[in-house]
Amino acid sequence: MMPADVFVMRPEFAEYGKSRFGPNLRNLQKAIARDYNRMSKDCEYFGNDMSVLLEQRKDNPPIKRSWHTSEAKTLLQEDIDNGVHLSIDPETGTKIEPKAIYQLRPEYREFSLKVFRNHIYQEVKRREKMESKH
Repeated sequence: MMPADVFVMRPEFAEYGKSRFGPNLRNLQKAIARDYNRMSKDCEYFGNDMSVLLEQRKDNPPIKRSWHTSEAKTLLQEDIDNGVHLSIDPETGTKIEPKAIYQLRPEYREFSLKVFRNHIYQEVKRREKMESKH
């Protein structure tokens, strides 16, 4: 499309004047093409880096387990569904502490108490937000 055709397409272009519109449009098109080419290369390099990283992880899995893919996450959601976090400790007569929930299942102890406790609070807070939206 010719610069003159583009110029008449939008009334906003009139304030910039027709004399420099053609060269400015070509410069803009060149800059966009350069940025697009750079972005394409970045995507290619990123894809290569990710494939290398995934290949390395196959051979050397991370030592630190991921909560989001763990059995502990599923079990905690079930326990919260069943109200375990709201139950009363028979010894103290108060609401059960996260540490006591942590001791209930060996899957929980694959993570530190601090990490586990934070996920209890996070899950309870998430559910409260979901209830308030309905």
